[in-house]
Amino acid sequence: MTSASMAVAPGVGVPVQVAPAVPATVSVADIIPLVSEVARSSPAPFTRRRLIARQMSVGPDVVSLVMEVSAIASVFLLLDLPGHVLSALLVVGCLAAGGAYRHRLTLSVLVAAPRICCAATIGAVLGGVLADKPAGVVDLSVAATVACAAVLVARFASYALQRRLRRQGVLRRRTVIVGGGSVTSCLLERMHSERESGLDPVMVLDDDPVTRATLTGQTLVRPLRGDLRDVLKSSDLDTAIIGPSAVGDATLLRFVRDCDEVGCQVLVVPRLWESWSLIGDMDRIGAIPVCHLRGSQTRRFTWRVKLLVERSLAALALIVLLPLLVVVALAVYRSDPSAPVLFRQTRVGLGGHEFELLKFRSMKPAGDTESLTKWTIKGDPRIGRLGRFLRASSLDELPQLWNIVRGEMVLVGPRPERPHFVEEFDAQIPGYKERHRVPVGLTGWAAINGFRGDTSIAERVRYDNFYISNWSLWLDVSIVIRTAWAVLSRRGG
Repeated sequence: MTSASMAVAPGVGVPVQVAPAVPATVSVADIIPLVSEVARSSPAPFTRRRLIARQMSVGPDVVSLVMEVSAIASVFLLLDLPGHVLSALLVVGCLAAGGAYRHRLTLSVLVAAPRICCAATIGAVLGGVLADKPAGVVDLSVAATVACAAVLVARFASYALQRRLRRQGVLRRRTVIVGGGSVTSCLLERMHSERESGLDPVMVLDDDPVTRATLTGQTLVRPLRGDLRDVLKSSDLDTAIIGPSAVGDATLLRFVRDCDEVGCQVLVVPRLWESWSLIGDMDRIGAIPVCHLRGSQTRRFTWRVKLLVERSLAALALIVLLPLLVVVALAVYRSDPSAPVLFRQTRVGLGGHEFELLKFRSMKPAGDTESLTKWTIKGDPRIGRLGRFLRASSLDELPQLWNIVRGEMVLVGPRPERPHFVEEFDAQIPGYKERHRVPVGLTGWAAINGFRGDTSIAERVRYDNFYISNWSLWLDVSIVIRTAWAVLSRRGG
C-alpha cells in the first residue's frame, strides 16, 4: 500500500491524487510518510530553486523600475524638459509609494493605468517645480503627459515580458490552496488554464472528505493537520491561497503565521467574494478576487532603520540624561542605603530568549521566588513614596536605555514579561507567544492604550499583535509622542 493513492472523482472520470487519511490523534510518525511523499516530488527546502525563485520574483519589478527611469529621463532629455533625472526618480518614488512595484497576479496596463498616471503626474510636476530652472505651467503639463506616456510604454513592455516568462514556466510560484468546495475547484481550473498568473498548484489542504473525492486534476490533497510548518518547508511552497472553508480561525491564523515565518506569500479569498469589487491592493484569479496579506514587516529595510535609529537615540539619551540618572540614583540610594539602586530581573525577549532587564528600584526588595512569581498590583504595599513617584513619571524605566543599546530591547515594542508568567500566559491565552516575533520595547502600543501592569493580559496580547501586524515607522513615532505626553502629564505608571 503506497502512501498516496489514486481515486476517480464521481461523474468526472479524472484521477485525483489523494493523500492517506490522518488519524484523529496525529503523531510525528504519522506525518513523516506524508511529508516524504510530497518532498519526493518537490525540491528540498530553501534549495537553489527557491533562491532563484525569490530572485526572479523581485527581478521583474527591478526591470520595470530601471526601464521606467530610463524612459522618463531619456524623453525629458530629448525634449529638453527641466529636471529630467530628478523627475524620473520622483516618478518611480511615487509609483513605489503607491504600490506599483508589488507582485501582481494580473498584469494589465489598462488596470494599472489610473494609478500609474496619477503617480507619474505628481512626480513629474514635483520634478519640474524643484528643478534648477523653474518650469512654467505649459512645461509642467507637457512633462506630466510625457511622463505618463513613458511609464505606460515601459510598463507595457515589462508586463509583456513577464507574461511570456510565466507561460514558459520561468516565473512560476509553487502554490497550496487551503479549503475545498467549488471555490477551490474554480481556482485550480483557472490556475491550470491561465498560466499568466504564474501560480502552480501543487497541494490542497482540507479536512473535508468530500474535497478528497471531488477535486479534479493531479494536485495532492491532504488533511489540514499536523505540523504545517514542516509541510510548508518540505514542499518548498511560495504562495498559499486561503479560501472559504470550515477550518477554524485559530488554525488558519497559525497557518498564516507559519507561512510568514518561512517567507510564503498569503492570498485570501474573502467571504461573500461574489459581491466584492477589486479595490486597493486586491488581485484576482480568473473572476475570483483575492486579498494580499502583508508579510512580516521585520524583513523590510525600514525595520532595520528602526533598529539602528532607536539604538542610536538610546545611546544619545543616556549621555544627555546622565545628570538626571545620577540624581534619581542618589534618591533611590538615600531611600534605602542597604538595598541596590538598580533592580535586575530576568525577562523574555525576542524569540523567547531571556535577558536581564534593568530598572531603578521602586519597591522594597523581595526574595527571588516572590520577585519572579508575584504580580504587582495598584496600591502594592511594597511601593514607597519615592517608588510611586518614579512609577508615575516612568523615571524607573530609564536604565532600560542600556538594554536598548545592548540590543536586548527596542524603544517601541511589546513590553517584556517574566519567564514564569510567559509560560503561564502562553498556556492560557491564544496568540501570546506571537508577541515575541519582535523585540520587546520600553514603550508600546498596548502600554499607551492603557494595557500595562494589572490589566487584561488577553487584551494586551491583541494590542501587541495588532502593532506587529500593522507596524510602520509612523506608528512608532505616534507611540513615542503619546508616551512623552503621558509621562509629562504624570500618567506613566
